Amino acid sequence: MPATKNTNWPLGPSSIVFHGPIGDFVQEIAADTEADPVAVLGQALVMFGSRVGRKAYCQVGADKHYANEFLMLIGSTSGGRKGTSVGVAKSL
Repeated sequence: MPATKNTNWPLGPSSIVFHGPIGDFVQEIAADTEADPVAVLGQALVMFGSRVGRKAYCQVGADKHYANEFLMLIGSTSGGRKGTSVGVAKSL
């Protein structure tokens, strides 16, 4: 049964989210993988934050913003290619 397009689904992000070295990597490999570029970007950013831990931060005013992030990928079961993005991000 072919998938139907849900008209209530939000639009994808602007290309500005693919910024910096990780964004460049995602744009470069996008044509060579079935993984969703946004999922790869999210996985790579979360992996980076986990690797850096709570040793590095960006201070904004009196608040410290650490690189630790949380990610939830939601998509079609089996055919959504959610797990494929992990392997691509790990290759970075």
